[in-house]
Amino acid sequence: MMLLNDYASAFRSVGGPSRYSIWLPSVAAILAVWLFHYLSLTLAGSMVLSNAELVPLRRLIPVGAGIVISLGVVALVDFAWDRPIWLRGLMVLAVAWLAPIPYALLNLAVFPELSPDQTAFQRLVGMWTGFSHLFFAITIAILTVQYSVKLRERQDRFDRITRLVREAELQALRYQVNPHFLFNALNSVASLLSDRNLDEAEGMVENLAEYYQRVLAAGPEHEVPLRDEIEAQESYLAIEKVRFPDRLDVEVKAPPELAYALVPKLILQPLVENVIKHSAGRSTGRILIEIEARADNGDLLLQVQDTRSEGLSPRAAPSRNGAGLHNIEARLRALHEDAASLSAQALPMGFRVVIRLPLRMAP
Repeated sequence: MMLLNDYASAFRSVGGPSRYSIWLPSVAAILAVWLFHYLSLTLAGSMVLSNAELVPLRRLIPVGAGIVISLGVVALVDFAWDRPIWLRGLMVLAVAWLAPIPYALLNLAVFPELSPDQTAFQRLVGMWTGFSHLFFAITIAILTVQYSVKLRERQDRFDRITRLVREAELQALRYQVNPHFLFNALNSVASLLSDRNLDEAEGMVENLAEYYQRVLAAGPEHEVPLRDEIEAQESYLAIEKVRFPDRLDVEVKAPPELAYALVPKLILQPLVENVIKHSAGRSTGRILIEIEARADNGDLLLQVQDTRSEGLSPRAAPSRNGAGLHNIEARLRALHEDAASLSAQALPMGFRVVIRLPLRMAP
């Protein structure tokens, strides 16, 4: 229940304020447009006006006003984002038609010498027509920036949701392993108690407590160094050797250079438990459990194989559709998608499972 509450709270927080804003990229786009406008008109004015040396300074006045008007457009576009698309379309047209009016009036006041042969109304209409295209382009640019920012925001939220889903899936899969292990271990203790092997049962409980404290009660990380994973399985097998003192042999083959290769936490646990359940628990002969790790073309191969001194019926081998192998495949898929795989093979005197996953070293 605590896990569900934690993830429900986390999912609610995904819809919170975005770390993206349309203001910074919009202001950058506005300044770029108005700089281009200023340079273009200044260059053109210097070619046709006699007092060209005064024009660049005077043109800063309407350009500054245009920047202020454009910032108002940004606020309007941001406010109207959640409105229907037809309303946003009308807003673009309204801005393109209305914003040029005060801008044109200011230009008439700053540049009274322009088009002296026209009436003030004619000059106003001419400027309004020309500047409406400018403000239409500015509004479209701001909308484009806004769509880009909102798209990044949604992608960011999608990535966070995907990460939370994966975390929840991995936690759930790990919690499937833990009770299963405890159930098997407690069964072993019960078996020893029923046989009056009190010293062995006491030692097994102590080993179990130590193992649980070191492995299952550890942090929430989903990957651990290979060295830690193998030590965990050796500790578990030490517990089971109390139950099968003369029948369980363990051989570990892992080169030192792979000691810090990252593997999913407790990924070998279901495989080792399958050996105990399907081999040691159903045979009276000796069982050799081989745990092997090796690098292969940029991948890490983990192999668990058991070899029995006497055969069992075919149905004693663990099924690929069993909970253990299914759990491993689900965890590999959640962590590595299609980059990891699991293969299982029944042998004449045992069973072999090979896990392939990307070789990544712990920092």
